[in-house]
Amino acid sequence: MNENEYYNKYKEQLDLLKKHIHNDYIYNIILTYKVKKDNEYIKLHSNINIYEMIFLHSMIKYFKPRKILEIGCAYGISGMVIANALGQYNLGGSLISIDPYQEKQWSNVGKYNINNVVEYYKNLHNIYIQHTVLYESSSIALTKMYKNNEKYDLIFIDGSHALLDVIVDVFCS
Repeated sequence: MNENEYYNKYKEQLDLLKKHIHNDYIYNIILTYKVKKDNEYIKLHSNINIYEMIFLHSMIKYFKPRKILEIGCAYGISGMVIANALGQYNLGGSLISIDPYQEKQWSNVGKYNINNVVEYYKNLHNIYIQHTVLYESSSIALTKMYKNNEKYDLIFIDGSHALLDVIVDVFCS
């Protein structure tokens, strides 16, 4: 399916995305379903859908969290939406992404994408968003965070989908 066919098929959702997200970088990634990194196109195959993006964006708009944790990063779609909302609503703040496979399985594409959004707001709007990737399992990272009494305004869980891992992520969060 080419971009025109894709746009026509998903026009309603793509128009909603454009209306809420206001970021051409994110929009073009979703429209083309690929990312250009190091002069190579990487096809996406794992991400939250457009309605989930808008919901996540709306949560940040409404609650105005400034310290956000995401469990699972993959291609960075949810992280880009989070960073974009932090910038779009002039919140700044921080985003920590936990993903033990970010480097090896995902080739740091998630980190790359999120950092592009972070740099956009820093360079063009003087809004600072700190992004950190923790390359360890969520159970280890969350245990450390608990011991350090770290608190977050919003935690987005979309890491491992194995039942036990999800239970640990929810309980530790």
